[in-house]
Amino acid sequence: MDASIARNAEVEFLHDRPYPKKGAVRVTGPFTVESLSPHRVLPADEEDEAVVEALAAEAGEAPPPRRRLRPKSEADAGTGDDFVTAVLDNLAKAGVQNTKKNERLTFATIRPWPGKGHVAAEATYEEAGQQRRAAIVVGPEYGTVGQELVREAARECRDWADALGDLFNQLNNRQKVSANLLTDQHVEAVSVDGRTLLVIEVPQGIRRHKPVYINGNPMTGSYRRLNDGDRQCDEEIVKRMLAEQTEESRDNRVLKGFGLEDLDWESVRAYRQMMRDRSPTHPFLDAPDEEFLRKIGAVRRDRESGTEGLTVAGLLMFGKSESIQDEFPNYFLDYQERANPKAEQRWVDRVTLDGTWSGNLFDFYRRVYRKLVADLKVPFALQNGQRQDETPVHEALREALVNTIVHADYTGRASVFVVKRPDMFGFRNPGLMRVPVAQAIAGGESDGRNRTLQKMLLLVGAGERAGSGVPKIHKGWAEQHWRPPVLYEREQPSEQTLLELRMLDLIPADALARLRARFGSRFDALSRDQRLILAAAATEGFVTHARMLSICDMHPTDLTRLLQGLVQEDYLVQSGRRRAAVYRLPGMVLPNPDTVFGPPTEGAELAGKGSELSTKGSELPGQGSELDSAPTSGSLGRQVEGLPYPLIDALEGLDAGLRRQLEEISEPVRTSGRVAPETTRSVITLLCRERYLTIRVLSALLGRDEDYLRQRVLNPLVHERVLERAFPQSPNDPRQAYTAADVAPPASPS
Repeated sequence: MDASIARNAEVEFLHDRPYPKKGAVRVTGPFTVESLSPHRVLPADEEDEAVVEALAAEAGEAPPPRRRLRPKSEADAGTGDDFVTAVLDNLAKAGVQNTKKNERLTFATIRPWPGKGHVAAEATYEEAGQQRRAAIVVGPEYGTVGQELVREAARECRDWADALGDLFNQLNNRQKVSANLLTDQHVEAVSVDGRTLLVIEVPQGIRRHKPVYINGNPMTGSYRRLNDGDRQCDEEIVKRMLAEQTEESRDNRVLKGFGLEDLDWESVRAYRQMMRDRSPTHPFLDAPDEEFLRKIGAVRRDRESGTEGLTVAGLLMFGKSESIQDEFPNYFLDYQERANPKAEQRWVDRVTLDGTWSGNLFDFYRRVYRKLVADLKVPFALQNGQRQDETPVHEALREALVNTIVHADYTGRASVFVVKRPDMFGFRNPGLMRVPVAQAIAGGESDGRNRTLQKMLLLVGAGERAGSGVPKIHKGWAEQHWRPPVLYEREQPSEQTLLELRMLDLIPADALARLRARFGSRFDALSRDQRLILAAAATEGFVTHARMLSICDMHPTDLTRLLQGLVQEDYLVQSGRRRAAVYRLPGMVLPNPDTVFGPPTEGAELAGKGSELSTKGSELPGQGSELDSAPTSGSLGRQVEGLPYPLIDALEGLDAGLRRQLEEISEPVRTSGRVAPETTRSVITLLCRERYLTIRVLSALLGRDEDYLRQRVLNPLVHERVLERAFPQSPNDPRQAYTAADVAPPASPS
């Protein structure tokens, strides 16, 4: 072969130093041309034209018709061999290498860019300690990068920069917005119907920023997002946020007009004894009572004003209930023990402000903790061969109770509420959290509302150091393989924080047996999160994206991919799209409006679109209501397979006592022109307890328009997990029905 080349090939000398061209100026910007490594190999069927022509000439034949190198077909698009994907994958792994100076640029993130097609991706990298952004332009797979591509890509970047500039100029104008919470990482471009939209994620503001308001006035410019709209905050909420903003701790204020006579001294003596039992040599114990109270923060001297007296913490911890309520009119403590798992009002044991005990926080803690851990059915731990009387579950319950007490806003309208049921423990305190929920779960940072109360409880062995409480609760529950604790906030009817500790196995044994029988060895080959999803679908009937986020410790995007993968592999069946998507096991039938009521009629469709039919529900049945034409099956409502409670879609034919009960519950709203939103919400929650009511029935009972109820009341209640839909896969069906969610704390104290 070498001899053949030497005889026939033309010789050409190649030079690595080309001749300079005087008069030409090369202009370049800060860009790099990156080659793929390892280099791509063309498929065998893509013929090299030069080789084909040389072989034809040597054989004395005419070259065959030219075939252009084939572009990537649509069928190949999206596969791992896609050219742009390969380039981006390589950049993500290897970065950009400058061989001359041996410099390397490593990207922190690379995300596909949905713009006009000139910019392929958006990347972030770090330079001099600051995060910067870069646009990645990928040239054609077979060809060179032309001026037009560079020019259009630059224009695309300029348009994006202009849009970002306008956004951040507005956000940083203090006449427009009081504080800017956004960074570049909170803004993302997405493609929708061929248009590029900016998706802005607004993070939760820290306490020192709240309220974030517009137009320079917090009283008129403060809004909160409620479901799909922004609602103006009332003056009380704004004042509370302003107080939280300036006060590091809410409980060290010296009270005017209160003294030691407002304390329950039996509580003080019990506290000292508990402290002595835990730490017999503590120096505070040698002090007389008043000095002891000063050392623990119950009495304080205000250095600025020179006044000395009882602090808020001292009154709450050791005060008499009537004295506490003089300062905090909404102060209320409530513990309930229930005999069965239903979220009903019946209780078998209760601790509340009934006048039989002091009513302060210290005595509430002592009484309630003993009841919480009584008959706790968890195995004791062994340490050095000795049984430990306290398990991680004991510690988790104590921490949950302490958190409820020390993070409560006692100026709020909600009560401190604790419930014990066979299947769960529930805790509620007035006031929203001072740190985001995710930060509280991660631990390490704390912003306590009542730090003096927290110090007092720490001195008697109750509670953990700041920032470690919620992680300890999660750890205690995880060691029992129970479902992760659920921590969330509600803003209606009053600001409150709730914690649910459910004593349910993540994957119950019977669910495991059913899933193995259905899928065989395929089930055990799945990942832990995949098995959790299938187990939840088996035990609960269906799962949603939001539900699985509360169980699986995953990023929302990763969870979406996991759910879609289970659907593609035929482990799950999907109903609905996007936020309304519901997933169930194959063969498991979910109730839907058509199977329950039959196909929708024209009148039903019109009723769901705000027609006159939807307003006729304002009349009570028996007075010409349209609901009288749709009889229910059975005097207590329809029994629908898959629903735990009866469904009532009309009032005609109901048991007379049940109908009278529903009308009495709804009377405060029906007979009033305008009522407070919290009243409407509370009445609806009570109406829907242990039964499903359709929108039309609720409209008739309450005398309110169906569209108004759906948009302004029912959807927000579902979003806040106060209500649940009968047909989650059809959220906007006009025949939708609702029931009260099975959560621990009620909306108001009973």
